[in-house]
Amino acid sequence: MTETTEESGLAIDVVSFAYAGSGTEASGGDKIFVEFAKRWARENTVSVFTTRAGRVLCQNNNVHRARFITIHVGEEHATSLLTILRKTIRGSIKVLRTPGFVSRPIVYSSSDFWPDVIPALIIRRSTRGAKWVTGLYLFAPNPFRKKTDADYRGRRARVTLRNVGYFFSQRIIYEVAKRSADFVLVANELDKRNLVKDGYPASRVKPIYGGVDLDAIDRVPSQETSYDGCFVGRLHPQKGPLELIQIWKNVCRVRPDASLALIGEGPLNTQVRASIKENGLDKNIKMMGWVDGERKYRILKSSRIFLHTPVSDTGGMAAAEGMACGLPVVAFDLPGYQYAYPRGMIKIKTGDTIAFAKAVIDLLDSPEEYQRIRNDAISYSREWDWNVKASEVLEDFKRIANS
Repeated sequence: MTETTEESGLAIDVVSFAYAGSGTEASGGDKIFVEFAKRWARENTVSVFTTRAGRVLCQNNNVHRARFITIHVGEEHATSLLTILRKTIRGSIKVLRTPGFVSRPIVYSSSDFWPDVIPALIIRRSTRGAKWVTGLYLFAPNPFRKKTDADYRGRRARVTLRNVGYFFSQRIIYEVAKRSADFVLVANELDKRNLVKDGYPASRVKPIYGGVDLDAIDRVPSQETSYDGCFVGRLHPQKGPLELIQIWKNVCRVRPDASLALIGEGPLNTQVRASIKENGLDKNIKMMGWVDGERKYRILKSSRIFLHTPVSDTGGMAAAEGMACGLPVVAFDLPGYQYAYPRGMIKIKTGDTIAFAKAVIDLLDSPEEYQRIRNDAISYSREWDWNVKASEVLEDFKRIANS
């Protein structure tokens, strides 16, 4: 890899280990990375250090022009401490044995996981003029400051061994990032405020929120209405899929034929199916599994309302995709949404499934209010264009590369 100039393109070395549940399903951090990488690679040199599953994820999302360095780590989807250490060690060795870095690379860690961060730090410290950018997209639950944590994510997290371990693991990376990162990408203004409060320069933090592939969505024509509502998300307690079932049960008490398209897979898949059956909603809720791309946009465009039910989060991109497909959104009122979704969304007290269902029914029954929220949603979604977001971040990279 040869050094490039600002005029001919910026050389970027990207360190990324995909932690998606499969080669097709991606987390929010994975999604941000692949959408950026495929755009950066069009005119810039991009090297991606990843696992085999990570490479599949990239290729399935059209990241074709990047240089891939694949790291073999055995059980790629396992998240045990031993597996994480193995990924970190093998990634670090692979980095040390890989020649050809440019003399002034931007090294980007797509998450705060150790396997993403430690190899990136090695490049930064061993390569002349290297700058390190890291993603910190969701702070781990703080088991010692529950009230503060609830104000951040909308709900107090349970104190479990897994959460405590995650907190301390991330805390080490957080302290390293404060001292060594040249730039930090975060999910929300709340994250930025936390970093700045801890002494990190505000000029070196950028809230991403996420993005939407407006070009792909706009290529999908309008669809005949098939569903009253639609949900897109991982079937995980954080995303509120069981609350979603209770909401739709309440909707169906007023509108017995109301139909919901449920897109997603995850650890609560069995419980969600059981809840649908127990509540007699087999004919009202259609589970689609994991759907992406054009098929997902067709389903969204054939729906009337997007139901966004996370009970603990700071943002998320799914609602923005719904907005871009022309859907007004009803969601639980989480703290981060005041920044991520200032309009186009009706916000309901977190956990109040009855009030949530009423808001859905009212929208379905009120054409003027429906159209008003819909117009706000469509207008606001234009600000989430991945092309614009990727270009803005690349300009930040160029700035810090030349600083």
